[in-house]
Amino acid sequence: SGTIVLEHKPFDLTELLEETCGIIQMQGQAPGSLQAQPWGIQHPHLLGSPLHLRQVLQNIGGNAVKYNRDGGSITIR
Repeated sequence: SGTIVLEHKPFDLTELLEETCGIIQMQGQAPGSLQAQPWGIQHPHLLGSPLHLRQVLQNIGGNAVKYNRDGGSITIR
């Protein structure tokens, strides 16, 4: 239908980032090509749409892996 229904539910941003980085890491060709730096998030408990945020982050991370040069690395902060 072309409409997006955003959720309004509690989620932990730190957990979402760690899960997403794990998925992106599996997409990478070389182990260790992705590094996630400590988040330092002061308020990780949010209300929102974790599904859609995860999709956006996976798309950005997937493109970073796909278009990374040979021997390159990706750092997420």
